[in-house]
This record gives sequence, C-alpha cells and structure tokens, in this order.
Amino acid sequence: MPPIDDDYSFRNIRGTFDTLLAELERIWPSLDDSMRGPLSAALTTLRDKLDNAEGDIARGSTLGDFLFAVDRIAPLPDGVQAVLDQARAPRLRSGVIFVNSAAARDYSDRAAALAGMAAAPSAPAESTPVASAESVSAPPAAPDTLALQALGTVQAINTNWEKLSNRQQDTVCEIVYDFLADLESASSDEQREIAAERFLDTFADNPSLAEKLPVVVRRGDDTSTWDQVYDAVNNSPGLATLGRQAAAAAPGVQPSLGAGGWVAANGGGSLMPVLENVAAAPPPHPTSPMFASPARCPSSKSVFR
Repeated sequence: MPPIDDDYSFRNIRGTFDTLLAELERIWPSLDDSMRGPLSAALTTLRDKLDNAEGDIARGSTLGDFLFAVDRIAPLPDGVQAVLDQARAPRLRSGVIFVNSAAARDYSDRAAALAGMAAAPSAPAESTPVASAESVSAPPAAPDTLALQALGTVQAINTNWEKLSNRQQDTVCEIVYDFLADLESASSDEQREIAAERFLDTFADNPSLAEKLPVVVRRGDDTSTWDQVYDAVNNSPGLATLGRQAAAAAPGVQPSLGAGGWVAANGGGSLMPVLENVAAAPPPHPTSPMFASPARCPSSKSVFR
C-alpha cells in the first residue's frame, strides 16, 4: 500500500521497480556526486530492508517503499523521473507482491553495487554468543532423543526457509554448515551425539531465531535416525541457495565424500574429538548427495564462534 500520507500509488510495482533499477544501473556512471548521494541513501535503505524482511510478502513490500523514497528525491535524472511518472496512478490499495529470498539477494546485491557498498552480507543483527560446553547446565538428552531433535530442527529449517530474512538465512546456513562438518568428521554415534548437542545448543542460545523454526519430531520410521539427519542436513536449502549446489549420486552408486568428508575437503569445519573404544563408522548412506561446487556460506567464520 502507499504511505498513509500520499494521495497516489504506482501501477505494477514489481515491474516498475525492475525498470527503475535497470535505469539506475544504465545511467549511474554518468551521474555526478550530488545526484548519486540521495539515490545511494535510498539504495542503502532498500538493501537493509531486503536483508531483514522476513517472508516473501515482507520482501515484496520493500519494492514499493523504494519507489516512494526515490519519488521524493528532487531533482531526479530524466530517465528515472520518466519511469515513475509513467507508473503513477490515483491512490488505490495495492495487491500483495511476493519476492522470494533468491530474488531479494539479487536486488540487494545490485543495490549494493550501485551505492558502492561491499557486496558481502553484513553480520546478522540478532546473533547471540554460544555458551561454552562448560557453561551448559542442562542434563544430557538420551541419544535417540538427540537424533530426533536434531532431525526435527533441520526439517523445520528446510520447511520454513523462505519465511526467514536473508540475514537469518545466512546465520542458519553457518549453523547447518558447521553441523554438517561435525557429522562428516564423526566416526561413531557417540560423536554424532556431541555434534547434535552442539547444534541444538546453538539454537537454544539464539531464542529469537529458534522461535521462528517450529520443530516437529516424527517417530516410528524404521530408517536409521542418523541417516535421516545426515540426509536432511545435506539437502538443506541454505547450502544450495547460498552457493553449494548438490548433485545426487547415480542409482546404485555409493558416493564418496573423500577424506574427512565434503566440508573438510573444502577447507571447512574441524575434526570432532577422537573417542576411544568406538566402533567403526558405517559407510555413507547410499542416497546421500555429493556436492559439486566448493563454494560455501557467505561468511567463512561462524557468527556463533
């Protein structure tokens, strides 16, 4: 909807926004500093809103906000003014605009490039330091419960991915990536339990994020719980969305993640502590996917460490 104090609106907000952003990219090199200044401020605000908006509808509403913000700048370059003039209409209730996280990231990166900002995502605004292992006072959960809780949490992440803001996605991706590294370096169920405790403690110490991920724990499946956990983590949308494309193994072919697993092979994660008197680890699940690209999450260092 238009701002409450405006008596006009814009037709086809998404199309108008796309045209306006493309026009800014076309003419940006020819603008002087006096013209770039207010436009850069509007682009910076746009980027911040896109990165923090939670859900497709909230992300979509930022596009209209940007149009009104630019329309208040005077003078405007002729091409930009023409785009706004052609789209201006009598005040009406705008329809809902949906912008998914991938499109929001593209818009955010383009706005950052125009405004001269660093393209790397900012540190998440709502992170909380993780408590050390010595400070965790909760009684240890049963091994089977740990696996089920970890599975339920990963499934909640996968189901609710698009409801998170892009900055929340960056944070969650770091957590999932570290969990995957721990699972790949684990050689026993006992080490997997340590990894699951670390994973769950990270969310427990960030309640503002955890409350956005309602966990549903499913029971009664005969499949190995740890196989389900590994597959769910391996197929997390964050790992693919943020630059790690997964490729499924051919039918009947057991994939090899290499020494130490995919994460360790690409410079990420750290080895789990070695435990004595433990059984050898089972081979990787036959359906576990391999990763084709060595790219990882936006930040090379977990925000929780």
